[in-house]
Amino acid sequence: MCKRTLVHRMHHDVRAPLIIDLYSDTPTVYANPRHTRYHQCELSRPPPLGKWLLNSPHLSCEYHSCCLLEMEVEFCADFSAKLALFGGADDSDDEFEPEECEYFTIEHRHVRFEYFGQPDAYYNLSVPSTWREDIRDLPADWFSGFKREKSMVSRWEEEILLQCEALHMLENDAKTHFLVYCDLIEIWPPRSPHLLSAESNLEKTQKQLIQRKEYISSLVSWARGGPSQPMSAFTPIWWRRMQNATRPIQQEGKSNVVPQETMNLTEGRTPPYIW
Repeated sequence: MCKRTLVHRMHHDVRAPLIIDLYSDTPTVYANPRHTRYHQCELSRPPPLGKWLLNSPHLSCEYHSCCLLEMEVEFCADFSAKLALFGGADDSDDEFEPEECEYFTIEHRHVRFEYFGQPDAYYNLSVPSTWREDIRDLPADWFSGFKREKSMVSRWEEEILLQCEALHMLENDAKTHFLVYCDLIEIWPPRSPHLLSAESNLEKTQKQLIQRKEYISSLVSWARGGPSQPMSAFTPIWWRRMQNATRPIQQEGKSNVVPQETMNLTEGRTPPYIW
């Protein structure tokens, strides 16, 4: 499929993190190549070291203020063959746009612009760069074995990666609820309203996590030509962590059994490999 890639050279990190490993306790975090976040900050696009007062080689970015934008275009073999068949030009001809391809897709790649990380160059504005070192670029071949119509690839990929973004946010929510619970068990007695409320919050988030993973798993199954349903079960990891945290007070009557509603989502199935 033809592709237009927008390369955002930025001071601030606006990448959208996601998780594609549904089964790991410590999954790798990747950036969603199909999504960039709108961003306006105290920095506009200044010319480095006084250059580019006119005729900047960089495009103006409609998404971010602190961005030097570059664009890359890639034509697929099918589109190039079609152009040749009808007497069109080759890949380098500016007359044709990748959007004309029926399999067109657009991607965003974010690169830290080191110059923007030097506050002294900004008229004494102290604006530290914000860039996460734990987010990696998603490999181009992150998924193989798509067996549906080729025209469906782009929409499917956009949907599943957005769902993986939501999964990452839910994992962070679950971690927050778990840490709050760990703090509360050091202060409040078993079965206190505070602990019950914290349990309820974690239970709700754990259930949402499993449901989200099952939906993503069903998308993978569908892409491989199978039925649109989860391939297997998922372990309620955060509930198990809460069980481990509450073991010292179990003898005091604390109830920390995984809710039956959550267990029903996983019982009777075998944990699978990463897709």
